[in-house]
Amino acid sequence: MLSQLFIKRKRTAPSLVPLSFLVALVAFVLLAQTEPALGLAGVGATMVVTAVLVELGRQRIWNDYLRAHKKRRAWGGWLSEPRYVYYVLNVWLLWPLMALLGIVCLWAAFHLG
Repeated sequence: MLSQLFIKRKRTAPSLVPLSFLVALVAFVLLAQTEPALGLAGVGATMVVTAVLVELGRQRIWNDYLRAHKKRRAWGGWLSEPRYVYYVLNVWLLWPLMALLGIVCLWAAFHLG
């Protein structure tokens, strides 16, 4: 029992950032029910910040996904195999569209307020 005090276990870092963006998005969507301009501004800002951060860290995210897939190769099938097409769709289509949708929300909030 005493030896357990001196053993350092490797812990994974908490993944609070994606959860905090999700909580902010849900909070602003709920706020939009009573204050549409403020809710749209919050949703738009959250989406733009998220899209920018994902675009800035796209290579690290892809490398982490490749590394995680190698570790759990026995679990995954051909559907979870990392393909470059997924990377291209995320980087060049999905997240820029999220940023555009965030800008549209900010524009709508400006005209409502």
